Amino acid sequence: MKKGKILFTGGNGFIGRQIVPLLEQEGWEIVRPRSHQVRLEVTSEVDSLFNNQRYDAIIHGAIVGGRREIEDGPSIFYTNMNMFENIFRHIDKTDLFINLDSGASYGRPAPVDEPSPSDFGKVIPSDKYGFFIYCIASRVLDNQKGINLRIFGCFGPYEESSRFFNTNINNYINKKDIQIFKDRKIDFIYANDLYKIVSYFLRIGSGSLVRDVNCVYNQKYYLSEIAEMINNLDDHKVNIIKQGSYVEYPYCGSPNSISCIEYDGLEKGMHIVTGK
Repeated sequence: MKKGKILFTGGNGFIGRQIVPLLEQEGWEIVRPRSHQVRLEVTSEVDSLFNNQRYDAIIHGAIVGGRREIEDGPSIFYTNMNMFENIFRHIDKTDLFINLDSGASYGRPAPVDEPSPSDFGKVIPSDKYGFFIYCIASRVLDNQKGINLRIFGCFGPYEESSRFFNTNINNYINKKDIQIFKDRKIDFIYANDLYKIVSYFLRIGSGSLVRDVNCVYNQKYYLSEIAEMINNLDDHKVNIIKQGSYVEYPYCGSPNSISCIEYDGLEKGMHIVTGK
């Protein structure tokens, strides 16, 4: 049964590849233009997506930059804000605008170890990536159609090989050392649980009293604790190598996720992904 049409920007990226198939299985028609089809920084090309077209929801997840291994250039703020504003200016042609935010919008470090949405804006991020993420979240939350879903970390079956879970699960399967470069608390969410949050807001629409959500679990884990979970996926054990002994600030949020959602959780999610 068809539910409606969603415009998903960045739908071909990591998170999009995780949750778009699940949304399609649920009955949503997903429009996810590729960058060679529609350049989001070009106003006229974005406008073409809205010619005589209304969407039941827009999910905005398209960004450039923010990769750990590549330093962001000076144009990153303008490019990302331009992409966002070209979409957001059409908010009258949708009933719901879901922004896939990042924990970086709290600032790094955040004002407290586990910030809640009430802490948003207490620190203005000083880095280029965090600043444009913060500005986009502010714009979204200023509109009653806007829902802001703040993601600190996410893992799933389509994870890039360079990411923590994929790298170390493969290391474990191949009986190689698990590597930790910065042992700190990080909130990771299993992709199927993130989908459940998105699906919840698609069902209830913009009338929700909760519009700014930390997509996190109640339990917090250090990377070394997650490494131990990986090391227990099967019968064999490998070495867990921690490099560096300096203290690193946590990258977590206080849970205010939706209580009626039944999550798979971190550990079960790892077993589902690996089939172990």
